[in-house]
Amino acid sequence: MDYFMNRFSVILGRKAEKYEKCPYCPGNEEISGPADLVLVSKKGALTKKSDEDGEYVRDWSTRAFRCRNPISDPNPPQTYSDYPHYMEPSYGYHYVVVATPKHAVGFHEMELEQWENALMAVQSMVKWLYGKKGVSYVGVFANYGRKLGVEHAHFDLVTFPRIPPRIEEEVKAIQRYRKESGRCLMCKVLSIEGDGPRQVLT
Repeated sequence: MDYFMNRFSVILGRKAEKYEKCPYCPGNEEISGPADLVLVSKKGALTKKSDEDGEYVRDWSTRAFRCRNPISDPNPPQTYSDYPHYMEPSYGYHYVVVATPKHAVGFHEMELEQWENALMAVQSMVKWLYGKKGVSYVGVFANYGRKLGVEHAHFDLVTFPRIPPRIEEEVKAIQRYRKESGRCLMCKVLSIEGDGPRQVLT
């Protein structure tokens, strides 16, 4: 817990695994482990599949699987301590959604169809995770770059047993704006940014 702000930080309690080959590239599925969701795109049709009994789906567009170095875990180490070094287990789930089969292709370089497939996988996994016991919040963040340790575009989906205070503050701000103006704050943002130099994907 933060000494001054009375807020939690999530710290990985072990050294992350390193691999000689990219675990997210096609052909290396055995490294990342079996996927709960695999989207395969053929002739304009998208099919949902999953890896089963050691058989890995090939020629995929995007795939989702449990992170090998999770921030949250359904069976975390039962480590506790009191203030000022307050600590508790990080219960939850951590999934990776590989955004594209192409290595070293950034999010800004992905084709629109690939974006659609990746976001469909994220949406499906988020919905599934919210159905899990003890999940109050699913955080989604994009991850790509040498400095971050992985040169393969992917999303991390991390669940928490309670809603982070920062998110609660944002929700209150959105509700306050609606109460005062009668309008949706996100709709306002989209109307401002929609015709701007930056592309807004919704």
